Amino acid sequence: TLSLTMLQILLQATLLMTSSSLVAASEGDQAYVHHICMEKCLAKAGCSEAKVRRDRAAHPLTRWTTDSCEDQCKHDCLWQTVTAFHRDGLPTPKFYGRWPFLRLLGLQEPASALFSALNCACHVYMFAAFREQVNPQSPMYNVWHLYSLVAIATWLSSTVFHAKDIPLTEQLDYFSALLYLLTCLFCLACRVTVQRDNDYSKNRSNLIGLAAVAIASIVFYIRHVWYLSCVHFDYGYNMTVNLSVGAANCIGWLIWSIRRVRSQPYTRDCLLTVALLNGLVLLEVLDFPPIWWVLDAHSLWHGGTVLLAVPWYRFAIADCNYLLSEKQKSL
Repeated sequence: TLSLTMLQILLQATLLMTSSSLVAASEGDQAYVHHICMEKCLAKAGCSEAKVRRDRAAHPLTRWTTDSCEDQCKHDCLWQTVTAFHRDGLPTPKFYGRWPFLRLLGLQEPASALFSALNCACHVYMFAAFREQVNPQSPMYNVWHLYSLVAIATWLSSTVFHAKDIPLTEQLDYFSALLYLLTCLFCLACRVTVQRDNDYSKNRSNLIGLAAVAIASIVFYIRHVWYLSCVHFDYGYNMTVNLSVGAANCIGWLIWSIRRVRSQPYTRDCLLTVALLNGLVLLEVLDFPPIWWVLDAHSLWHGGTVLLAVPWYRFAIADCNYLLSEKQKSL
């Protein structure tokens, strides 16, 4: 019941979260004042349709370092539109599915970029702690190394995306998020196959099963990336895939840790991490205009996940040490 309730909360909140960010057009960018402002700004900047197409086709590094004439006009007209809405007593509108944010040091979403960087730093710190406190002979040692490297890369991609939203950084963010979820699921599969009296890497049947899971995950991931990159970048399909893999992770880790919480008390850290993660998703339901034009619900979600790496790695460390002790007893 607990796992199903948390899953329902996760699915409902995540659907609300993603649906708000996948809207192609919003009240702000569809407003008459915004259209008029864009026409004047584009004409004044000499931003013709041909120039817009050239800017969009520019090298990713060029788009990262400089704003196109179209992007600059969108940013300037955004604030003119917000001012017009407030002058008429209307609430703050969204633009292209997103709230307006104040740019700090050139960052498009400064709070989300900062909190994503802090998440990355926390994973780096806890990964170092893991390496100090866990013997390399532990059965899950290499598996958690894989997890840590993917997690660090994922939060780094999130940082870059929130700092500068261009097609390349958007794809990096989405693709790394799915890679992270698949890696978590693979970690769960590895942990389930580890028995009290053996090392999965020395058991042929377990090794074959894990190899099959790894190959299937890699093939699925490559096909997913290929479809979104080369066929059609389908936001709905991408959301469905991430929700499905995330739900499998949520249910799997909850069931596994609940069944062991009495015999292995340290699994409470696993339960705590999953429960807090599901609770933090509720922040997305509170979708509200940015406070001080910087802090919105999504950035607070990223801020809340910063310290979740602590109990999660604490669980990984304790579990590896537990497995090592059981392995030594069997030997």
